Amino acid sequence: MKKIFSIITILLSSLLFSQQVYSLNANGADAPNNSYFKDLNGELNPYIGLWKGNWNGKIVFLELKKQKYFLGINGKGI
Repeated sequence: MKKIFSIITILLSSLLFSQQVYSLNANGADAPNNSYFKDLNGELNPYIGLWKGNWNGKIVFLELKKQKYFLGINGKGI
């Protein structure tokens, strides 16, 4: 009986506290606070790479990469 109760509790808590993932082109006004936006459709792929630009007579290089996991300030995930 304890096992069944604990399994039901775990399932209900995972359903209640799970976040829904939204695409980057989703309307942010419809999403609840602290929503998770993710590049689901590969919209950022054209921007990956090394970019070169001129700013106030200086050459600026910018390298953009996709990052799968973010490590917080203390080295642990958020």
